Amino acid sequence: MLTQLWENPIFVRARQVEARRQGKGLQAFVTRFGGGMALVLGPLAVTMFFTAGELLVSPEKWVHTWLGSVVGFTAFLGILYVTMRAVSATAGAISLEKEQKTYECLLATRLRSEEVLAGKLAAHLWPITRELMAAAPIAVGLGILSGHALQSVLFVCLAVTCLSLFGLLGTWASYTSISSQQASRKAMFLALGFVLMGPMIDFLLYGLIGSGASYYIPLATLSSPMVAAWSVLSLSDGGPIAAWQWAWAWTFLLYAVLCSILWWSIRRKAEEARVA
Repeated sequence: MLTQLWENPIFVRARQVEARRQGKGLQAFVTRFGGGMALVLGPLAVTMFFTAGELLVSPEKWVHTWLGSVVGFTAFLGILYVTMRAVSATAGAISLEKEQKTYECLLATRLRSEEVLAGKLAAHLWPITRELMAAAPIAVGLGILSGHALQSVLFVCLAVTCLSLFGLLGTWASYTSISSQQASRKAMFLALGFVLMGPMIDFLLYGLIGSGASYYIPLATLSSPMVAAWSVLSLSDGGPIAAWQWAWAWTFLLYAVLCSILWWSIRRKAEEARVA
């Protein structure tokens, strides 16, 4: 399946265009991997600069005191970065083709509807995926060094899950919009709804329910990647796990279901457009 995706003509064409535009050398390397590397190493470098004295005097104490906090802060930034980048990158996947009158050409090829969808999705998510692949080993290594191995691995898994869901969300917005501007606004509104409005909705409903609040399941809150990130960060290696600390697992399950629904919906729209 991955081989077929890598050899997808749309994805191949996108990589070729990108390679010609970026060229080779240090500048191309920075363009391709600079964002992810800066996200992981930037907070670490700043912390090391301002705590250099403590680091030189007692490295072990510095790791125990500072590195775990830096890893947690970087993880939160990473989840937010991947979420917003995935939405913004895919919001113009189809709407731009429609504006440029080239979408009909894609439909006229021998590619199946799901191949067109997979190719466009992979082409627009590839730069973010590449940054994530480069930054993930460093992030996990820092997590292991700070004593948070489990959390660092779960954060990488959460980032991949957010990349998939919000990439599909942006593509869905692109399919259902008549212009790139409308698609971008719709995609960003939906993404911010997941990130911020979920906890706010549950907080409001929790207050309205009153006496039955103890039986209320905060599904809207579980849709927020930041809540899932917080629950991962609260885990203690080897310690007991409270019920609310399983929020990340429910978020993974919810995102898997939503990804399936979005894929089915976008594929159906692509097939309808081909028939029309």
